[in-house]
Amino acid sequence: GYVSGIHTSGFTIWKDAPMKFEKASYSINQGKASLDTVMCNGPQKSLFDCEYYLEKHCKGGARGVICLDSRNLTLELRGGLVPSEGNLFVNGKPVCDDGWGVKDAIVACRMLGYAFGTPTNESRFGSVDEVFIFKDVNCRGHEESLLDCSYSGDNCKANEGAGVVCQSAADLTLDLTGWTEDSGLDGDYGGNVVFNGETVCDSSWDDKDANVVCRILG
Repeated sequence: GYVSGIHTSGFTIWKDAPMKFEKASYSINQGKASLDTVMCNGPQKSLFDCEYYLEKHCKGGARGVICLDSRNLTLELRGGLVPSEGNLFVNGKPVCDDGWGVKDAIVACRMLGYAFGTPTNESRFGSVDEVFIFKDVNCRGHEESLLDCSYSGDNCKANEGAGVVCQSAADLTLDLTGWTEDSGLDGDYGGNVVFNGETVCDSSWDDKDANVVCRILG
């Protein structure tokens, strides 16, 4: 089955949508609807597991979906000077930069075969079409696909394209700086952690994080 979907208001359809919809699937029976104000939070297996109202006097448009299958998802970068950078396009449509951050870029770059990614915003690599596939993408960083993250539909402008600068594992650097013999600290080696030339912030830093760094450094 499908793993994810994007909501639509009314009968919204694009000419190059990934699947064909019949208008009858979206029809309203004389202005009435069986469910009103459906409120799911994601993991439910049935609409009846969500909160909803049974008021049969819906005056708004019919609600629909565009279903997405991760097996048919294609990612590409456009506008960059090298293949590893550019505005991000999914199934030929741009991604909006609303909420676009480091964790989102990392997931996108992993899907493209890279180890790490830095986000770009405001259509850094050129203006994009205004028919977006995602906005408000919110990944936690461990996901295998952008479809595993939360997101919503379009409604962005040509200068709001999200992009990435991806890096392979061989391009990543991890160093320690500031260690001296008279530092007064116990240990064989240490220092401030510098990842890709930038000092790592100490917010939430603990022994588990330090263990990972020391394992990487050998």
